[in-house]
Amino acid sequence: MSSLRLVVIALASCSLSAGAVSAQTMFNIGTTVRPITVDGHQYVLAELPMLEAILSCGRRFCLTLNGALTWGIKGGSSVDMAFGDALSWNPVKPVRLFVQGRIGTFVLNNVSVLGGAGVDLNIPLGRDRTIVLGAEYFNRLSTKVGGFLKGPQWYASGDGIALRIGFGFSPRSSGPSP
Repeated sequence: MSSLRLVVIALASCSLSAGAVSAQTMFNIGTTVRPITVDGHQYVLAELPMLEAILSCGRRFCLTLNGALTWGIKGGSSVDMAFGDALSWNPVKPVRLFVQGRIGTFVLNNVSVLGGAGVDLNIPLGRDRTIVLGAEYFNRLSTKVGGFLKGPQWYASGDGIALRIGFGFSPRSSGPSP
């Protein structure tokens, strides 16, 4: 319940400074690679595309809305669609520290809950564009719901370090290309 209050406070803070939100919204498009080892078997999940809308809630704090398609690229094929949010803090301009949560599924076969905390480095490519490089500690819990798809890769749960790469841009620029 306290995390819900925190999200409500963050949203209220953003709505009170609506001029700052529209002027400082950034978007990231990229990928995240997550290795998970379960009972000695390694799975690699890649989020492609990973989309983030970063809404400024003041000088250094941001609320992020995100979504991703997660693909199983090692240990068996799988796919999940997930949505979530994050809170982030920019201690200095190119560095973003964040905590995030996501929930996803594939046609109710399974439900995946993902939590993470990490850091992104935003390397400027001009006024409104960046290359985003990051790392994140994550914990993924996946459980059967329908369970109609065979294979342990659909239900891989675990934690580890993920690598993130992408492009960032603001609405003032013409898009994510460098």
